Amino acid sequence: MLSCLFLINCSEPTSYTFTNQRELNFNANWRFFEGNIALAKNTEFDDSSWEVVRLPHDYSVTDQVIQDSVHIGPFDKNLKDGKDVGYLRGGTAWYRKKLSLSKQNKDKQVILHFDGAQTETILWVNGKKVGEHVYGYTPFYFDITSFLYKDKSNSIALKVNSKEQSSRWFTGAGLYRDVHISYVNPIHFEHWATQITTSLASKNEAVVNIDTEILNTTDKPSKVEVVCEIYRNQEKVLNRSRDTLINISAQDKNELAFSIKLLEPELWSPEHPYVYTAKLTLIKGERVIDEQLQTFGIRSLHFSAETGFLLNGKQQLLKGACIHHDNGLLGAVSFPKAEERRVKLLKENGFNAVRTAHNPPSEAFLNACDRIGIMVIDEAFDMWLEPKKPNGYSNNFKAYWKRDITHMVLRDRNHPSVIMWSIGNEIKERVDSSGIEIAKNLIHTIKELDQTRPVTQGVNTFWDHPGREWPETAPAFELLDVAGYNYKFDRYEEDHKDFPDRIMYGSESMPNQSFENWELVKKLPYVIGDFVWTGMDYLGESGIAHSTYQTKKEIEDTFTMPWPWYVAWCGDIDIIGNKKPQSFYRDVLWERSNLELLVHEPIPKGTYEVLHYWGWPKESKSWNWSGNENKALQVSVYTNYPEVRLELNGKVVGSKKITEADKLTATFMVPYQPGELKAIGLKDGKEYSKSLKTTKKATVLQLQASNDSIQKNGDLVFIKVSAVDEHGDVVPNNHSKVKVRINGDVQLLAAGNASPFVEGSIQDDTFSLYQGKGLIVIRSKATEGEVTVTAISQSMDRAEAKINIF
Repeated sequence: MLSCLFLINCSEPTSYTFTNQRELNFNANWRFFEGNIALAKNTEFDDSSWEVVRLPHDYSVTDQVIQDSVHIGPFDKNLKDGKDVGYLRGGTAWYRKKLSLSKQNKDKQVILHFDGAQTETILWVNGKKVGEHVYGYTPFYFDITSFLYKDKSNSIALKVNSKEQSSRWFTGAGLYRDVHISYVNPIHFEHWATQITTSLASKNEAVVNIDTEILNTTDKPSKVEVVCEIYRNQEKVLNRSRDTLINISAQDKNELAFSIKLLEPELWSPEHPYVYTAKLTLIKGERVIDEQLQTFGIRSLHFSAETGFLLNGKQQLLKGACIHHDNGLLGAVSFPKAEERRVKLLKENGFNAVRTAHNPPSEAFLNACDRIGIMVIDEAFDMWLEPKKPNGYSNNFKAYWKRDITHMVLRDRNHPSVIMWSIGNEIKERVDSSGIEIAKNLIHTIKELDQTRPVTQGVNTFWDHPGREWPETAPAFELLDVAGYNYKFDRYEEDHKDFPDRIMYGSESMPNQSFENWELVKKLPYVIGDFVWTGMDYLGESGIAHSTYQTKKEIEDTFTMPWPWYVAWCGDIDIIGNKKPQSFYRDVLWERSNLELLVHEPIPKGTYEVLHYWGWPKESKSWNWSGNENKALQVSVYTNYPEVRLELNGKVVGSKKITEADKLTATFMVPYQPGELKAIGLKDGKEYSKSLKTTKKATVLQLQASNDSIQKNGDLVFIKVSAVDEHGDVVPNNHSKVKVRINGDVQLLAAGNASPFVEGSIQDDTFSLYQGKGLIVIRSKATEGEVTVTAISQSMDRAEAKINIF
């Protein structure tokens, strides 16, 4: 390995004539067929009748060909274990595409990059099998150079198979993440070989270490040199260094290390998510032969039981959200704009960290976390050798675990947002000798690739092994740098007595126990955070957060709910991006708000509301309860104030002092009358208030677009739909049908609402509002110009949104 230290003043980069052809977007013009056709791998196969799609693409959320009482939109009521996956199908499908090499690329290596495919994927080029990949969440790539014709068109064919009974939650199906293609010279920077770390990160200076590999695939030795530049804001060069000549043997590789000192660096944190770019240029003679851009952040991580988690020397309490990978109505597709929106929603609702439960996320998601400022626990697996589903990854773990964990770490190790690696969740064999050996191998592999982050795992109580007791988890925890406790906050203090050096966090917790969890995070320095299940609603594990009305106060043991439930319903944020009631409580808990007011729906006489484990009471920010006049409704006031008073139409209903035992909650029973319900917080002689008002009848639809202009060729616009009254207030009990009309050349990707129940297609032009709200998502095509989206309802005035596509 060659190693150099550069302490060089800023200068302008030399201008080189070179066109970078690394990781070019390869999403357009794929042909798709759902079904299994063995001959589709062949070059001469006629796919002219197949559908043309632009990736990312998830065929599981497209409407079923047959529509009847069983097949409703994309949903299959009779799908085996349908409750697990939201009644959304998998199955076999094919993707095909043509590729012709330009003159400048005929002598280059050609590499196809897949950020993920669901689930088992086989690639053929010109009828010859190139390789396969079996895990739906890890990135992979193939060098297809030797399979290509230089002077005629090439056929690329992929078969994907998303098997039934392979997952505990919705996975999606198909090429649901980005695909890229690279054309590189025979001497080039090795893919994923560049690692950027900071051995010193302070306000005054930073030492940035850049390790990379140069690969020579020719039969001759060569001399090359490398230019390294670091950019800020993609404009100003902060540092520039040029290495001496490097000799590379034929069919060999050289490792190269740079250490660059930067003065007064911008440190990455959730509050200040600053991202740098390193540009590596490979030069042979006077010609640039390769160029690589790599983003990174400058920050320091420190974990200990004494001081907790320190980011850049300052304590950070992890306000965490567990999240699955889907994007709600869009299915599993990981459009960069959708991933960015999801990260923004989490940040806007108070979260500063996510756990990617229970699999590696998309590259687009991590890029968004880097830019927006969300810390990430990057998780690898939900199962090892012991299965949770008969067709799950456990069948392939033994053969592919090392490749998958390697690909995850290599792709993700330069993301400043990633602060921990997780090797698994609720692993069945976690304390058995076989599981201990697997954990050791996983940890060893990770540490070989990245020594800058701790390794963790989400460990659960032995509900899966009746008769075992919690203390038997010790062998699993002993291997970990940081211990993830799933639903076991009651063991923190007791375990600390026996293991005083153990660093802990709540890797999963229930929304209705958020107070208890967060109090311990604040109190105990060795408990560094809490991750609620979940930050956002997701498809599958249908109805695990349900509540029911029963005549006895007994816990509801049904894990999932039957049709028509298809959403888990446990998220702080619903599947179209709106706050749910537990999110308002969390705002008070995290002191983002000091007062919130919610009302429970009328409870049937003679019954009790019984919550399932992840459930939350059926309350909302609504004072629209027509038909329930004079009936007592339960009103919850969540507050940090020591005392609250409740008024209805200017008359005092009652007041309460808040004690620690109340867990930030004051509850009142209020006979319903339309008008204004007001909660008033009292502190130090001052009053602070929030109110709910009975709205008028909805008279007009309202559209709010996320952007008024987007780029052509696959960009997205999210359009919120609301039913509002004459004052512009959302009418929360409006469930009107809405028709979508589009004037312009765009794709309607989704139109629907946040209801946990199946209502029909989520991609056609008609849907119902839920609690007065809905969502429309459109995607640009190749055409520029203005597009008009119109929402129409029989009972309200229509609304328009105009989008410019450039």
